[in-house]
This record gives sequence, structure tokens and C-alpha cells, in this order.
Amino acid sequence: DGATDGDELLFGLDPTILDAQNLDTDVNHDGVDDSLGLTLGIALSNFDVDRDGIPNTDEVAFGLDPLHGDSDGDGVPDRTDAFPLDRNLSLCNKITLPTLA
Repeated sequence: DGATDGDELLFGLDPTILDAQNLDTDVNHDGVDDSLGLTLGIALSNFDVDRDGIPNTDEVAFGLDPLHGDSDGDGVPDRTDAFPLDRNLSLCNKITLPTLA
């Protein structure tokens, strides 16, 4: 996986477990596999990296960018953007994204 033992300790992973087995887990139970989280730069202890009020796991599921609070770069935060993936459409009405079960 390319993660050093030191990084694995920093992120709460067990460096004594084979990397392939270690990163096929979800130690923080946010719904994002640890390997994907590390690839995206998501700290395993942080459920909402960009602090936009949408959990990382929901952002990944809906195609939003969990590292940026404005996925389409239109200046309207994802949490209040009715069209968070279309920079040409932005209604600033608060929307409620469905949660995944």
C-alpha cells in the first residue's frame, strides 16, 4: 500500500498486520475503507474532513469531494448548494442530502 509503519501508527492502523489486510478495514467506521481514505488524504479519525456538515462517507457516495466544502467550485458550499456537482446551477437553498443506511 505504500504506507510506512510510522504512518500506519499515526493513523491508528496496526503495522504488524500485512498491509493488504490492514487497509481492507474501516477503523473509524465512517463507511470509507481505510485504503481509500488514505489515498484521498482523509484522516482516519475525522468523519468530516472539509467540515461542511456532510460526513465523508456520504460525500464519497454522492460523488462530492470530501476534501473540499464546495465540490463544484462555484462558491456555494455543498451543504447549501442544491446542485453541488454543477457549477452552473446553484440555488442557495439549504438542502438535506439523504443518508445512506
